[in-house]
Amino acid sequence: MIGNTNSSFFVRLGRKLFYRRLNREIFSSLMPHLGHESDEGYPFTSDEEITAQTEALDLERMLQDIEGKIKKLPAAYGRCFRYLMHKDIYERLQMYAQVAKCETPPATIDPRFVARPLVTPR
Repeated sequence: MIGNTNSSFFVRLGRKLFYRRLNREIFSSLMPHLGHESDEGYPFTSDEEITAQTEALDLERMLQDIEGKIKKLPAAYGRCFRYLMHKDIYERLQMYAQVAKCETPPATIDPRFVARPLVTPR
């Protein structure tokens, strides 16, 4: 690889596209659907239903099933497949973690950065 991949143009572009796609889905599809402003075709219509649908996505079981299938693959291919799968999942989760970090409001606000009313001299 050439140069620092963290600041690579393509890495940054991929992150920006991910962020835009995620926020477009949230603000243009999910929120209007949950607010009954439009029907976006999701299988839920309330906060309780979206929570239930999220819980039904059993990621741990899916990973266990895939790991079991990997063990049945030829050894070298299985090791390579497992590495690439874990790397891909890790990179995608890193992007979600970065968005969550950026969207989380700070726990405390430094009063030095709070706007104060201007005092006019008399």
